[in-house]
Amino acid sequence: MSIFERLFGAKETDSTRFERLEQRIRDLDDILTKQGKALKGLELEWEQTYDKMSHLMARITKRRAALEREQQQASLPEGSETPNAAPSRGGPTYGTHDDLQEMRRRNGLLPR
Repeated sequence: MSIFERLFGAKETDSTRFERLEQRIRDLDDILTKQGKALKGLELEWEQTYDKMSHLMARITKRRAALEREQQQASLPEGSETPNAAPSRGGPTYGTHDDLQEMRRRNGLLPR
């Protein structure tokens, strides 16, 4: 709407102004609803990705523990095998509770 139309054009009545504002509120409400649905979709997608990563980390940790046990048994002399011995903790184990908590903090899932 140009300045000329605003100054000299037909005056807007209260009812048309109200209808225009009401329509604008409806449009904004629709936009907000669509954004809410999109956010929920992203949250669900992130949850699924997080679950997949959690399962993958558990598998990696389990595989590493098995490899450490095999290496420990291979390094023992013949006849001195201890079947119930705990694996050595020489290096950091990936997928521990502290590592997972730190990963969650970095990704904004836990407060700092």
